[in-house]
Amino acid sequence: MPTDPAPRSRGFTAQAAACLTTLLLAFTAGAPPAEAQSQSDWRRFTSPDLGLSISMPYHLIDGELDEDSLDTIPLRGRAALYLNMSPLGDERLETFVKRAVLNGIDVTYQRKKGNWIAYSGFAGDEIVYGRTVLSCGGRYAHSFVIAYPAALRPTYDPVVTRLSHSLRPDPSFEARNC
Repeated sequence: MPTDPAPRSRGFTAQAAACLTTLLLAFTAGAPPAEAQSQSDWRRFTSPDLGLSISMPYHLIDGELDEDSLDTIPLRGRAALYLNMSPLGDERLETFVKRAVLNGIDVTYQRKKGNWIAYSGFAGDEIVYGRTVLSCGGRYAHSFVIAYPAALRPTYDPVVTRLSHSLRPDPSFEARNC
């Protein structure tokens, strides 16, 4: 039985997903430097508030990581990483992803297996990829979405793979809320 009040949704909303392209244009232009392509300086990041744990590409973060404001993390080369946690209530995973994440995205790939769903597509000239995993028997959805210019595909495609394989519900979140 949880002792804390039920967590509220944190992170992107349907409106934010629909405005994804606009947000991305706000970031500074330019390709990531050569060291960004090395895949060095990855560290495990855990957010009790978002109830997730993920390997984070610290070498690509544009500026300092503000752990109090993790909804949008600017990455080099006009890219961005979005983190989210939402209670699902009676909503099915596929319905949640379509409503809250894929609104405004031209979806070209979607795969669901077990307690996760992965998706990708385009928002204008940006590639968008995300993964959502369930916790607490399907009561909560924990997601990341990364968006980057198609021209930076060689840099960010390996990042997408590592992010996707590393996303997990945070055990401390499950201990408090399941």
